[in-house]
Amino acid sequence: MEGDALDRMQHEQLKAVLWECVDSLHGRQPEVIRKRYQDNMTMREVGRVYGVSCEAIRQDEAQAMRELRKPKNSKRLRQFLPEEDRIYSMGLVGNGVDRFNRTWTSSTERAVIVRAELAERMEEHKRWLEELRRSQQVRKERSAAL
Repeated sequence: MEGDALDRMQHEQLKAVLWECVDSLHGRQPEVIRKRYQDNMTMREVGRVYGVSCEAIRQDEAQAMRELRKPKNSKRLRQFLPEEDRIYSMGLVGNGVDRFNRTWTSSTERAVIVRAELAERMEEHKRWLEELRRSQQVRKERSAAL
């Protein structure tokens, strides 16, 4: 039950961040993306709304998608990637002799280090959650005893 609630919260956060990124686009691109993905309209239908061809809408959508892939937006959305995809992506970025000479670690070693740090943080969060549950249980028992 807690997992479902957390998943729903994360999904809502993802939607909020994603639509903020969409709203930061220029011209009619935000409206085109909203009509295509929120209202499930075809390119032809969106073209009719704006009085342009579906090719113009396709170009607007393609330009919007390219903008959304840029680092300023992708950095905001990266936190929502599954852990495995994040670690794989990290292994692809920043490789090369220069990076190795500065850090003395390979991309594989860096990915393993990050994964170990994430696992350690997850365990710490689990301990905190368990302590919180225990303290709530103690409070309930004390209030019931009074």
